[in-house]
Amino acid sequence: MPVNCEIVAAFDRLTGRVRTLNVRLARRDAPLGSPRRASQEVVVQWTLDAPEDETIADKTARRHYRLRRLLAQAEQQDAAPTDADLAAALQVSRRTILRDMQQLAHAGSPPVTRRRKAQLKIQS
Repeated sequence: MPVNCEIVAAFDRLTGRVRTLNVRLARRDAPLGSPRRASQEVVVQWTLDAPEDETIADKTARRHYRLRRLLAQAEQQDAAPTDADLAAALQVSRRTILRDMQQLAHAGSPPVTRRRKAQLKIQS
């Protein structure tokens, strides 16, 4: 396994491929509506590209898979990304993320982002 990791790392260096990204996101409990302070942020490491992603042939299904992974990683690291954070990480438009979120919600796994979480609290 260590040899495989070294091979993948060397390949990534040669090709310039980025598999992970460190981003500064709001903590899940950070209040909305005011500028965030450093104490209300957390640095999250996201896995943008994983070997299993390539097994998914459909481009949209692959993006949904990656989106769910980013959301799960943010949650595990006590962060709440915005739609714009996710769009930047996946290199798509915010509108694409909104459409994907709607499809994931209809499929039975409603995603939670910073804005959506706040709306759910207000409605309940």
